[in-house]
Amino acid sequence: MKYFFLSLCLLLTSSFATLAQENKPQPVQKGTINAPALTPAPQPITDTGVLNAVEKQAVSGFNISEFVGKNFSYPPAVLEDSNFVSVRIMVEFIVEKDASISNIKIKRVNNTAGTFLLPNTERLLKQEVIRVMHKMPGWQSPAYQGGKSVRSYYNLPIQLRSE
Repeated sequence: MKYFFLSLCLLLTSSFATLAQENKPQPVQKGTINAPALTPAPQPITDTGVLNAVEKQAVSGFNISEFVGKNFSYPPAVLEDSNFVSVRIMVEFIVEKDASISNIKIKRVNNTAGTFLLPNTERLLKQEVIRVMHKMPGWQSPAYQGGKSVRSYYNLPIQLRSE
């Protein structure tokens, strides 16, 4: 009985709230068109032949952290940003079948210090990371799946700190 009374009260209060709302048409401004937004047609998924998980991961043959450390130089505008303390940039690229790298992308930028970076600072850091990644030499060996060399994704976290 208690549940019946409770559900009846809930039903009545929700119906009164619905009746209290007015449905006024919004005034149309001159020169505007009220139309639903168009959504792009879904694109078919194509097989790129790039694997996320492989039996044997690609091998760089050199110390990647050392390479990035030697080749990375902070743009002067970044060092002038007082909010720049510590940033972690996740870079994704593809190690090709011939052990070269391609399709370098910045996946995300995490400001680990919790401060707000100036938009220009983040843009400059991304550009510098991509420049360094393009200088990276070919790797020692590609990834292998089923005994054959395959294209594979590689995610590289890069930690940047102000001195």
